[in-house]
Amino acid sequence: MSRIIWLASYPKSGNTWMRAFLHNLLRDPKQAYDINRLSEFSFSDSGIHWYSPYLTKSWQDWTAQEIMAVRIKAQQDMARMSADD
Repeated sequence: MSRIIWLASYPKSGNTWMRAFLHNLLRDPKQAYDINRLSEFSFSDSGIHWYSPYLTKSWQDWTAQEIMAVRIKAQQDMARMSADD
């Protein structure tokens, strides 16, 4: 399985900055990576598309319990998509 860094914290507490910092630290690119392009190198499990394969009704009708029940599957999908360099 791929090497993944899970970052979790409270909203508005620096997640976006930390994601950009970790990318620049670990990848050591020639130029600092644009913070507005984070989705090009990292995933977030808050996207509907991660859950829709497992929850068949409209996303507006999903309950917190249903989301939690399939979250591990969504995270496993993310892990499979994250290839080691």
